[in-house]
Amino acid sequence: MKNRNLSHYHIIFIILLLSFFPLSGVKGNSEAITDYYFSVPEEIVEININVDGSADIEYWITFVVETGGDPIDIVDIGFPNKHYKLGSVSADMDGHSISDIRVSEAIDIGVEIHLGRYTIRDTGTLHVWGNQPYMIFEDTEEEHMASTEFGNTWWGSAYTTGTTNLTTRIIFPTTVDENAYTKWHRIEPDQQYFLHNGRKVFEWNEPKASPSKQYKYGVSFPKEGVTWHTSIPLTEEEMLIIMGVIGVILIVIVIAIVSYTRKRRRLMDYVPPFVSVPTAGPRTDLRREVVSIVLEKPANVTISMIILTLIQKGLLQQLSAENPALKPVKGSKKRLRTYERQVLESIRPDLSIDESDLVKAVSSLVKFTQRRIRGYNYEKTVKYYERLIQDSIATIKSESDPRNVPAEAWHWAILNEEFLPDLEVQITEQEYYDEYYGYYPWYYHYGYHHWHWVPRGRSFTSRVTKISHPIPRGSSGRSRGGGGCACACAGCACACAGGGR
Repeated sequence: MKNRNLSHYHIIFIILLLSFFPLSGVKGNSEAITDYYFSVPEEIVEININVDGSADIEYWITFVVETGGDPIDIVDIGFPNKHYKLGSVSADMDGHSISDIRVSEAIDIGVEIHLGRYTIRDTGTLHVWGNQPYMIFEDTEEEHMASTEFGNTWWGSAYTTGTTNLTTRIIFPTTVDENAYTKWHRIEPDQQYFLHNGRKVFEWNEPKASPSKQYKYGVSFPKEGVTWHTSIPLTEEEMLIIMGVIGVILIVIVIAIVSYTRKRRRLMDYVPPFVSVPTAGPRTDLRREVVSIVLEKPANVTISMIILTLIQKGLLQQLSAENPALKPVKGSKKRLRTYERQVLESIRPDLSIDESDLVKAVSSLVKFTQRRIRGYNYEKTVKYYERLIQDSIATIKSESDPRNVPAEAWHWAILNEEFLPDLEVQITEQEYYDEYYGYYPWYYHYGYHHWHWVPRGRSFTSRVTKISHPIPRGSSGRSRGGGGCACACAGCACACAGGGR
C-alpha cells in the first residue's frame, strides 16, 4: 500500500533543512514551461587555456526555430564548475550585444542569457565568452604533465531535432611551443596546427553530432610555467551546505534506516496498489506499456510505450525522417485495446492533442493492467522485468556493433528512461553511415520518451490520478508528478552542466 502522508521523521528533516538554508530557493517549473522545438545546425567552441590555470570559453551557436516551436528568448549555457566568473561572461546575437546575463535557474552550473529584443524567431547565431577558473590539473598518467578536459553545452532531446556540425578547439597555453610534448585524451583530433601568434591548437569535428549530447575532449602538456591544481576547491556555499549536513547527519541516518525497512514505495500516484498472490509466480507475457504501469513509470513514459505499440501496428507514423512528430494512419482498429483506441482518438485533424482522451487512455491501461496481474505475484513480476531491462541494457553495452544486438534487447531497454546508448559511429562515407544507422530503432535517435506533444508533469498526472486512483475524501495526499525535465526548459540533461533553454 502507498503511504501518501509525510512521515513524522520527514517533517522534522525538512524543517531542519530549511533552518540551515534560509537563502536557498526552489522555483517550480510549472510557471515557466515553454514549448521550444529547435535545431542547432552548427556549434563552434574554443577553449583557450591560460597559464593561471583558468580557461576562456567561447561559443558560436546557430539556432533554428522549427515549425511549431516557440521563439527562443532565453538560452542557458553550462560551465565546467561553480567557480566561473559571471562578470566575465559576455554575449551577442548576430553581432548585437546582450547585457542581460544571469545565473541560470534552469541548470546547476551555468548562466542564462536573456535575448530580449533579439529573441530568435527564425534563426540566429549566439556568441558567448566567459572565463572559467580551475581548469588545469595534474595528468594522472604522467606526473610531469598537466591536463584539461572539456565537454560542450547541450540541450534536451525533447526539444531538439536534426544534427549539429560541432567543432571543438582547445588552444594550448603560451608555454607550449612547437617543440613541447603534447598528447590528446581518448579521441585523436582531426587537426593539429599553430595560430599566427604561435599558440598550438587541437581541433575536433563531429559533422553529425547530436544537439542533445555532450562531447568530451582532453589534452595534456608540460606543467612548467602553468598553474595546475589537484582538485577543485569548495565554494563558500558548498562549505555552508557541508556544515548543515553535519548538523543533521544523525537524523538522516535514522530516516535512512526507517526508509530502508519499509516496503518499496510506489513511484507514481496514478497507479493504485496491486493485489498480489504470495504463492504465485511472476507474469512474464506482458506488453511493454503494461510493464510500464507495473514498474510505475511516469505517465509520459507510459504514453510513449503505447505510441510505440501503435507505430509497430502501423497505425501511427512519423511525419518525416527529420521530424519525429506523429500522424495517424488509416487501418483496422477492430482488435485494438481500449487504451490504444483512446490514444488514436486524442489526435485531432490538425495533429494537436486532446489531453482528456490521453487521461482516459492511461486510466484504461491501469485498469487493464490490474486485470492482467490478478492471480500473479506482483513483487516477483516487478523483479522479473527489472532484471529483463537490466540484462537488455547489458547486452546493448556489450556489443560494439549494433547489428549484433537482438531486437528484443532494444524492445525492453527503452523502459529505462535514463538509458541512452552511445550510438555514435565513426564513419566517413554518407552512404555507409545511412546503412549503419538503420541497425538500431529510429526512436533511440529522437529521445524516445519525449514526443513533443506528450504531456508531462504534475498537472497531467493528477488528472489521471482522479480517475485511476483517486484520493479518498477526507485524506491528505500528494500528486508526485510524472516525468519530464527537472528544469522548466529545453534540457532534461541540463542539470549535469549542459545547456538549457
